[in-house]
Amino acid sequence: EDFSVCHYYKKIMQFGDENLKNEVSSYLDNAKNYINNEMPEHIYNNVIEKIKCAKDIEDYQEIVKDLSSIIDYKDAKVLLEKSQEELNNKIYNKAEELINSGSLDDYILARDYLKTILSWKDSNNKYQHCNKQINKIKKINITKSRLKNIYEKVKEFAVNHVYITIIILIIIFLLFSKIIFPFFNYQIAMHYYNSNQCLPFIPP
Repeated sequence: EDFSVCHYYKKIMQFGDENLKNEVSSYLDNAKNYINNEMPEHIYNNVIEKIKCAKDIEDYQEIVKDLSSIIDYKDAKVLLEKSQEELNNKIYNKAEELINSGSLDDYILARDYLKTILSWKDSNNKYQHCNKQINKIKKINITKSRLKNIYEKVKEFAVNHVYITIIILIIIFLLFSKIIFPFFNYQIAMHYYNSNQCLPFIPP
């Protein structure tokens, strides 16, 4: 790394002794030589190997990034153009695959991919299509959520009222069995008693 602009390097060159200055200057020269000559060659050779086995989007993204750092070295610019084209095609095909699945998450992911290649083929049209479908699916999901909430409230209301109805029926049953029926039985018994008639069988 070129550290000639570093604050500590300037301090060393200003206040250090001659031996330290010479050592640091030598290191800096070696670093510059590596940056200007050896590093581009190293990156270039690695990229050539990566291109041979590149398959997916991530592979070509890495290749494009590396070639962009040495664009003026050998035929890096030509390789960059070809790699970028291959990357665009892979992103485009992946986006189409996601769009065909039709799910909300896949539409969102497809839109994110297409956003990086809007000027490639009809990517901009597909990007707009994704936006429309995402908004449409979100509206449908909101409607479904609202209907589900309404259903749950109606269900809860019905269940609560069933319980209330059962409780009322139990109260009515207890009222008749413990108060009303005994009262009428007593009245009937008193009627027969006062009239000196035989008391018929009275259900309990």
